[in-house]
Amino acid sequence: MVKVANNKIPQLLKALDAVTTCVLVYGPDEGLVREKAKTIAKQVVDDLQDPFNVVRPDLSALSDNPSLLGDEMAALSMMGGRRLVWLDGATDKALTPCEIALSVENTDNLLIVTAGTLQKKSKLRALFENSPNAVSLPFYGDTSKDIEGVIFEVLNSYGLRAEATAISYLLSALGNDRSVTRGEIEKLALYKINDENKEITLEDAKAIIGDNNTLTLNEIANAVASGEPQKLDNLLERAITQGENPIAILRVLQKHLQKLHFIKGQMDEGLNADTAMGKLYPRLFFKEKDTFKAQLYKWNVPKLGQAMNICQNAERECKTTGMPDQAICARTCLSLSVRAAQSRR
Repeated sequence: MVKVANNKIPQLLKALDAVTTCVLVYGPDEGLVREKAKTIAKQVVDDLQDPFNVVRPDLSALSDNPSLLGDEMAALSMMGGRRLVWLDGATDKALTPCEIALSVENTDNLLIVTAGTLQKKSKLRALFENSPNAVSLPFYGDTSKDIEGVIFEVLNSYGLRAEATAISYLLSALGNDRSVTRGEIEKLALYKINDENKEITLEDAKAIIGDNNTLTLNEIANAVASGEPQKLDNLLERAITQGENPIAILRVLQKHLQKLHFIKGQMDEGLNADTAMGKLYPRLFFKEKDTFKAQLYKWNVPKLGQAMNICQNAERECKTTGMPDQAICARTCLSLSVRAAQSRR
């Protein structure tokens, strides 16, 4: 199958083509990728915790047994119906197991593979884009319009509405992880649900949802993107002393890199920096514009994609490896800052 056009993705989320047995869902926002993958998965099974019809192979097990995915794709359900095989956190190292899985014929099972940022040269991405029984679905992170849609979706489900000032605050305060965004809005809805007045005010939003984009965290993101490792070292020490969560630091940094990635993409299409920056919403604070513009010439689109992937992997390490999350965060930020300092683009 050829690469899926963006306007075809919503339909595939509702109903895959009959020939599709394998789906790759990837992008820098782990929460968004998993949410979209779950939507597709429920085309096959209603209960994603079903031990008979849902199997989640461990990525590390594939190195010892590359045929594992293929075996699971060929297996029949003990209870009848279709089976779901879900491989999470894949990289190009999963290429051979996925090739074997895609070669399985006459199966009713569905393979979903989720991954972080995959560059155009990714062999895993190319495999799914060029296979007749597979689709590759990229999700490049939430725009402000997407976040606004989630806000209205959740509030409407609780019979609530929000003032315009509250919406503006939420758009600036929420991070770039879809699952975190949804969780924060649900927390706000539960806070307000029993009030006689069903309209969320700015004061309500501020009371429940803290601003992830604090001055210190924005300064850290700017020091990384500007290539100022010495300044960054002091800012990281200050943030940790203040008790900032390393994952919050990484998410604010990733959100900043996503903005740069979007604008560089617009510039590659022929727009000048000022016109491209005007497409950001919410708008950049006027005092930030010169700094942001200078950062644009230290990065290109592939390097920003790599940087976002590094941030995502660092967050995963913080959650899963048992290593000190402060050390992982500092190492990641400093290495990216050095890259920016050495860059000439």
